[in-house]
Amino acid sequence: MKVADYLLDRLAERGIRHVFGVPGDYNLALLNEVLAHDGLQWVGNTNELNAAYAADGYARVHGLSAVAFTYGVGELSGINGVAGACAENVPIVVIVSVPSRAQCAAHAVMHHGLPDGQWDHFARMYHEVTAAQAVLSPENAASEIDRVLAAAERERRPVYIAIPSDVATAALPEGHAPAPEPRGDDGSAVAEFTDAGSAVAEFAAAVAALAADSARAVLLLGHEAARFGLAARVQRLAVSTGIPVAITPMGKGTVDEDAVVWLGLYDGGASEPAVREAVEKAPLLIRIGTPLSDTETAGFTARFDESRVVDVRPDHGTVAGRRFAPLPFDQALDALGEVLAGIGWDSTVPPAAPTASAQGAGGRLTQAALWPRVASALRPGDVVVVGSGTAAWGMLSQHLPSGVTYLAQTHWGSIGGALPAALGASLAAPGRRVVLIIGDGSLQLTVQELATVARWRLPVTVMLINNHGYTIERIIDGATAVYNDIPLWNHRAVVRAITAVDDLPVTEIRTTAELDNALEEFNRSAPALRVYEFHTDLMDVPQRLQSFVSTLAAAR
Repeated sequence: MKVADYLLDRLAERGIRHVFGVPGDYNLALLNEVLAHDGLQWVGNTNELNAAYAADGYARVHGLSAVAFTYGVGELSGINGVAGACAENVPIVVIVSVPSRAQCAAHAVMHHGLPDGQWDHFARMYHEVTAAQAVLSPENAASEIDRVLAAAERERRPVYIAIPSDVATAALPEGHAPAPEPRGDDGSAVAEFTDAGSAVAEFAAAVAALAADSARAVLLLGHEAARFGLAARVQRLAVSTGIPVAITPMGKGTVDEDAVVWLGLYDGGASEPAVREAVEKAPLLIRIGTPLSDTETAGFTARFDESRVVDVRPDHGTVAGRRFAPLPFDQALDALGEVLAGIGWDSTVPPAAPTASAQGAGGRLTQAALWPRVASALRPGDVVVVGSGTAAWGMLSQHLPSGVTYLAQTHWGSIGGALPAALGASLAAPGRRVVLIIGDGSLQLTVQELATVARWRLPVTVMLINNHGYTIERIIDGATAVYNDIPLWNHRAVVRAITAVDDLPVTEIRTTAELDNALEEFNRSAPALRVYEFHTDLMDVPQRLQSFVSTLAAAR
């Protein structure tokens, strides 16, 4: 068996069916093996950064993905997308083909590298944004591949595999069998702790003691439970206990909003007042998978009394400030369920704040009218990919139907990443309708990947927000500054030229009535690539975004 075959077999065993990337002379031997593999398809992207974004979208839906780069110029082009995956717990197997073993050992000055002959400059850069790294040889390939794949699944972060150009087709020594891995609820690997029993028992006892004095509790959910394959377990916990659920911005989509006692979105001082009070004043607050970043807390304006908080993270937990580690995520959730199940919790929640859905059907299209209508047009089973900017903030407050998969790069926030991510998500979810919501500024960074969407005939509906530039930046600073302007495009002409589909449906929408008609057509039509262009005013933003920016300004 060749080294490449072993690697590709291990990827296929994990359900990966597509490998993203861009060819280069160092990786052609590897790509020939991809083409020959029965279980994998090559997805050539328009550039490496888009390939990384596509792999990110694929992994958010499937749980793991793979991308192949060439040495130097290719891997560095993709590193921003890989760093975003690292920041948001998205496991991608990054496969980089480097110069041959002899060339590396001789410090040969090779093209695509720096002129000092040190081949591993770029591998060392990747060390900062990956959970594990390996440089393969025929002798170590099997064990190293197993090791880094296990790390990707266990830590839910990217990993880096360097394959010298002469190693991909080299033969493996005989006799290696892949090591079994512990699996989570969704089949993904989970951390294995050999000395966690006492920590789990002590954690459960501490939770029970804190809960004994509390008649009311709130669950605050971030993104980590979903990334670690435990979203279903968290939902069972919420349903069985009846404890009200709030989410952070990154936690959107973690649970079915119809299945739980829904409290709403919590983001520190930008929260609706009733939601903020319910979360911050809860006698018992249970945070699950919630790293408290600036975007999660509106500039660190959250005000928690840690003496009333249970905090559960992937490898540890705290109860009233006392730390328990090592604490397996799944076992901690099970312990929570056992402790909390026998208590009659108060499930009342404050009335939901009024939404803008009552906006009239006439007049110029506004963000207030747009987002409730877009949300109401979604259907169970849709995959919704939301770009950074007004789109992300517009959708955060909207109700999602059951069975919707929601993808947004809330923390890393790399503009343009949503379009290639929608490509990856669509390939990972065949048969499902994919809705991409993206701004005009973001589109200009990655629009060429629409050609790949068209090439694969993927059912991606593009909802484009045309507000003539970087509106999200305008309300932060520079409302009329030229740096927030972008070249104005004829989007109909651009997308038809890029996709080479002369009759690609592109519908321009300027009024609320036109929006209502377009969304009715959207749900009548068979899923296919089409574009809806929503024209909104330069300074029109969702109320949630305005609240966030105002909170940040006040906190400075």
